[in-house]
Amino acid sequence: MGWPMICRVAHWLKTQEPIVGVTAVAAVMVCFAFVLDLFVELDYRLAANISLLFVALLVNVFTLLYLFRSIWWKNEIGKIYLAKCLVLSAVLDHIALSLWWDLDYPFRQQIRFAIYTLGAVAYLPMLVSLLREQSRDRRRVRA
Repeated sequence: MGWPMICRVAHWLKTQEPIVGVTAVAAVMVCFAFVLDLFVELDYRLAANISLLFVALLVNVFTLLYLFRSIWWKNEIGKIYLAKCLVLSAVLDHIALSLWWDLDYPFRQQIRFAIYTLGAVAYLPMLVSLLREQSRDRRRVRA
């Protein structure tokens, strides 16, 4: 890949939303790790565990910001999105805890049961609301 191509890609990234650029940089970093692995042995388990910590941390920050700085209670979608954020945060926190701490920490099975059961129960009304909203949208488009 020559400089003209790199310059075109850099220019394209500047014209995109920031998420596109961040995602592109992350994808390049992952590809670089795979290439680097050809020459140096990488500990993918450790790398994945560290990545999981960052995912859990960022999802928790997002959830807290959404919970305390958004007016989520004003509409159905806001409530659904908060429930989704809370469930995802709990699941990721539990997985991260299990990876970095002893697998047999006190009440682990009870905590797993509570998180996964409440998560499944929370997703049922979310599915109903999603289908209801999609039906409304389709009716509006047809009208």
